[in-house]
Amino acid sequence: MGRYKTLTVNILLFACNTIATKLISFVLIPLYTYYMTTEEFGVTDIATTLTNLLYSLITLQVAEGVLRFTIEDKKHQKEYVTIGFGITAVSCLIVAILLPGLTLNVFGGLNNYRWQFLMLYVASAFQWYLGIVARGLNQIKLIPISSSISAVVSALLAYLLIAVMHQGADGFFFSTIVGSLVGALIFLIFGKQYLYITNDILKYGKKYTKQVLIYSLPLVPNALSWWLNTNVNRFFIISMMGIGVSGLFAAACKIPNFMNIVSQIFLSAWTLSAFQEYKKDNIARFYSTVFKFLHVVGSVLASTLILCAPLISSVMLQKEFYPAWILIPVIVLSVMYNIYGSFYASIYTSSMKTTFLFVTTAVGAIVTTALTPLLLTVIGVQGAGIAMCLGNFTLFILRVINSKKILDFKMNIPVVCCIEILLITQVVFSVLQIPVASWVISITVFMIVLIVGCCRIYPDMRKLFKKRTTINI
Repeated sequence: MGRYKTLTVNILLFACNTIATKLISFVLIPLYTYYMTTEEFGVTDIATTLTNLLYSLITLQVAEGVLRFTIEDKKHQKEYVTIGFGITAVSCLIVAILLPGLTLNVFGGLNNYRWQFLMLYVASAFQWYLGIVARGLNQIKLIPISSSISAVVSALLAYLLIAVMHQGADGFFFSTIVGSLVGALIFLIFGKQYLYITNDILKYGKKYTKQVLIYSLPLVPNALSWWLNTNVNRFFIISMMGIGVSGLFAAACKIPNFMNIVSQIFLSAWTLSAFQEYKKDNIARFYSTVFKFLHVVGSVLASTLILCAPLISSVMLQKEFYPAWILIPVIVLSVMYNIYGSFYASIYTSSMKTTFLFVTTAVGAIVTTALTPLLLTVIGVQGAGIAMCLGNFTLFILRVINSKKILDFKMNIPVVCCIEILLITQVVFSVLQIPVASWVISITVFMIVLIVGCCRIYPDMRKLFKKRTTINI
């Protein structure tokens, strides 16, 4: 039971971290949608989206390699941390050089905020990197502290600048930049991570740099493909329908993002446990049990969000943003498949067989990229969500099939398929908005998914509590 206890403790710690950051951002959505125009919201969304892309590409995914090797090779943690810090710093210089490219129409006017964008990248990049270093150095308790302070600073500044001073997009940039810098400084100072940055790497670091890059480089095309699969639709929407429509789509994505908030709590902890437990006995059973819980929680949460989309949107999406609620059900389904795909990715990263990650993600990205402009033309902005959903579904299925060559664990395919069919049915009726029938179908599906889910995990929960009781006695 030790591995489950460790996973549970890690989940609780990462829950504090995620609640502090993502949940506060979620709560701020009404503020953004009330005081900002769709165009301003679209610009801030494209800035965040582009920051994520550039960080993944230009840093060569080195943070993932640093995490992997600082856990495995504790004697040379300084070397690995220094390598990642140096590459992150170089990435900031590269972004500065690329700023003239923001004049392209596809970026929807982001060029007007180019210096704010640069500072956003710098602050975000170092906060992300140092947060991953904290995981590798087992400074897990510091992560929620840093995130909490960072999020509170950002939220207070956002309210002051956007609601009180009406600074719009400028207020968003400034509040986010300051919050991220505060978070990064906490890791450096209170985590004493500055002690892990050494000049000796110039003499002895070639070996360790090679190890990190061999692990990380195969993840770069995977990260690019993943980004294309989840974010390329923004650029198609801007090009074909304008930055305002992109702002509506971005706002609609914020509510399904609640599932990502919950999943990141789990997946951050799961990554550590997967690395630590992979070479131990009964790992297939461990994966099977954890996926069962993930699928049950994911399905129930997805069904809940689909059912309550209009009600939640009436609170979260203010003024001209409210009509975007109709986009939410399809995006919820897409996010759900994205989460399942991320779980299966841990099989590849734990076994250090990361190359095939690119293949599966690339196929998903191709599906999304090919279908998005086609479906936008045929059915409008709803097509972007459908294309993203099909891309994530394709990725998930490919990983389920291929990962069996590395680790074959049971996932109860008949039950999983039945639940997915029920959720798809709920989405279709929710989008069609058939009077009475849509509500009846949606509520019925929710109840079935909830009951089936409880029945699936009840035996495992009973065993867990029974063993705890036996130990206590």
